[in-house]
Amino acid sequence: MQKVWSVLMVLGLSVAQAPQGAVLLRLNEAQQAVVVGAFQGGRWIEAEKLSRLEARRYQVFGPAGRINQAQGAGGLQTPEICDWNRETLLALLERRAIQYPAYAISAPWNPQPRPVVSFAPTPAHRQAVAAELSRRNIQKAPNITQALRADLDADGRDEVLLSANQPGFSLSNGRIEGSYASEAGDYGLILVRKLLNDADLRTFVLDVTHLEKPFDGSEGMPTVVTRRLGAILDLDGDGKMEIITEDWVHEGWGSTVWRWNGQQFVKVLEWGCGV
Repeated sequence: MQKVWSVLMVLGLSVAQAPQGAVLLRLNEAQQAVVVGAFQGGRWIEAEKLSRLEARRYQVFGPAGRINQAQGAGGLQTPEICDWNRETLLALLERRAIQYPAYAISAPWNPQPRPVVSFAPTPAHRQAVAAELSRRNIQKAPNITQALRADLDADGRDEVLLSANQPGFSLSNGRIEGSYASEAGDYGLILVRKLLNDADLRTFVLDVTHLEKPFDGSEGMPTVVTRRLGAILDLDGDGKMEIITEDWVHEGWGSTVWRWNGQQFVKVLEWGCGV
């Protein structure tokens, strides 16, 4: 599964050439970090366009905030599987449990300038999810798996970010695993509820997928429908926070960075690896 990127098409670029830039890593497990991409010179850059990476200090985040810090040794490695990826060594500096995936960012600015808060969803939030499922003729009940609140664009109004999954997440050895769909209507969904003004509340669906018919094993591998909020961070230094979402496929996973452009949420960076 090689994904398409929104990128600056410059070969052999070194992050060292732009010390004010940011580097974003995804940690799938301890000591294993893949480069999602970088932001420098006002542009988003995919990992495979980087020729070198200096040793850097990173802050590590999960969906609801900072969870660790890390030291990157620098250097880039190319794995045999998904050879468009770049990996780098990373050592966690604090002795605390981490749930993977997690995200490490090295940047000269505060990557989370406003708090991200996890909260218990209300009936109104379940109704919002149910409405989006109904629009897609998905008959299963809303099962909200994450509910986060944050002021993404510093306008003084909190956005509500929800993930909903049926079946829900599975957890193995401290790592979130994607769940295989087997029944018609199994789904994964990520949405944002945003007040455009005091009287205009909109719902923006970032990602949604579902199984249209039961899986009987006659058409290849089963579908993985899990969709998850990975982190909420300012990745480009403008004081506004981007949303990192996660998806899974059979023996693979991916991350997507979304940015609010004043009218809608748009993809600015996408990474994935799978067989």
